[in-house]
Amino acid sequence: MLAMCLSLVAIAAVLTGVEYMFFVNVKHRFHESEDITRSVGWVLGLTYLAAMFFKLLVSRQALERYGVQWSLQLLPVVALACLAGFGGVQLFGASSQTVLLAYFCGLYLLLEVLRRTVFDPVFLVLFQPLAPQQRLAAHTLAKGFYEPLGMGLTGLLFYGLGAADWLAGWVPFAWMSGLLLLALLFLRRTYTSYLAELKDGLGRRFAETAELALPDAALQMVLAHLQSPRPTEVLNAVAWLRQREPGALASHVPTLLEHADERVRLALLATPEVRPLPTEALQALALRDPAAAVREAAAQQLAQADPEALALAALLAGTDMAARQGAIRGSLATQPEHALARQSLQELLQDSAPAATCAALALLAFFPSDTQSQAR
Repeated sequence: MLAMCLSLVAIAAVLTGVEYMFFVNVKHRFHESEDITRSVGWVLGLTYLAAMFFKLLVSRQALERYGVQWSLQLLPVVALACLAGFGGVQLFGASSQTVLLAYFCGLYLLLEVLRRTVFDPVFLVLFQPLAPQQRLAAHTLAKGFYEPLGMGLTGLLFYGLGAADWLAGWVPFAWMSGLLLLALLFLRRTYTSYLAELKDGLGRRFAETAELALPDAALQMVLAHLQSPRPTEVLNAVAWLRQREPGALASHVPTLLEHADERVRLALLATPEVRPLPTEALQALALRDPAAAVREAAAQQLAQADPEALALAALLAGTDMAARQGAIRGSLATQPEHALARQSLQELLQDSAPAATCAALALLAFFPSDTQSQAR
């Protein structure tokens, strides 16, 4: 990342210098604001049209044909060649205002098209080996800090050269040539690091694939994922074990029922391969779990596992509507004439609280037919 950012500083500094000299020569050639606006508009219009055309038709082919390394180095190499061409223009004395204007117009157009169609798309490819969050942070750092830093560097230099009356000489071109050579060096280092990251990533992927080819190794890897702090990894491991090794999953149920993420606890409660779950664990979840969906699922399973449990009676008479709803559903699904569950269900109809009304509507299928018709 450091090599990428430093190369971007150098590229941005050179392109800013070329753009500045283009505008300065337009100002020297045309003195009327209307002529300046027309000339700049034509050049910018041609630049953006050419960039759009080449980006649509040439970018992908250039990357496929020349690869990442040469596509990255194309912009600084062409810029160096053009700066050397300016030395030839100066050597043969063809440094009239018209020639300089044509030179900088062509240079600006060429470098902008190369930057938009070849350099920037390939530069973005280099972020791909990073993780999504790292990719976003790296792109923000490169484009939001280092690129403006290069532009500011050119601004300070040109301000100093203008104050020393050196802006019209060879000093800016020598400075930009040096920056382009540094950019080539950093881009080469960037490409080398990019290849190393790709090899490392591919090596890890093939190693994991080879390990997964061995049943014992695969099982150990998945069991290790059950201890992961990332809920998605735990859920994937639970799904894998549910299909292939449900016996291995059962021994981890007490730990997983205490997982910090409610999605993991719900997944265990919805997994029939690990039932029956411990009654003590179901009681604890139904009474004290912070997630309403977990309390409801635990109460339902507790009612199905032990319809006569003392904790179930407390849930059916309690004020926690999530747990009460789960207890009623589990009790009536197991014993349709469960006395305490029927009494609790009727009390929901008499309770005018919004939460009780919602619970009664959720349990509408357990009411008699006439009550269901009135509710509808």
